[in-house]
Amino acid sequence: MWDLSKTRIPNALIVSGLIIGVFYRVLCMGERNYLAILLGIMIPVLLFFPLFLIRAMGAGDIKLFAVTGAFFTIGENLKCIVLAIMLGGVFALIKVLFYRNLRERLKYMFTYFRNVLQFAGTGSFYGFSYADREDDECVKRAGIKFSLPILIATIIVMGDML
Repeated sequence: MWDLSKTRIPNALIVSGLIIGVFYRVLCMGERNYLAILLGIMIPVLLFFPLFLIRAMGAGDIKLFAVTGAFFTIGENLKCIVLAIMLGGVFALIKVLFYRNLRERLKYMFTYFRNVLQFAGTGSFYGFSYADREDDECVKRAGIKFSLPILIATIIVMGDML
């Protein structure tokens, strides 16, 4: 709800989720391989950090995947990640169809990646944004709240665990 209304996920919620997830894995699931729990938390961070650097993914979304990694095994979390990416793609496609801006988004995407690749060697690509954050209408037409696909994927993976 925070992400949908305020476009931010408070770190206090993330830390709470991480703590509860670790306690859940240790106390309820009997997990004794603490390295597996730590890897489950760190893999999404390492996997998605490059996307954060080029502003293709928000830090809050990456931290949410770290929280799911605290609750899920590595395999379950990878399943959650793949599902969330697929759902995010469906959400993005629906949004493009709704706003009828496929050509505009593809042109912007190719320009964006060309600029990222062009400036990657210098490191000056950091801070490029996939959508102009100052242009509310552009953000409305271009972006999706990835926390929603993450939530749905998490629920689906949890259902598979039962």
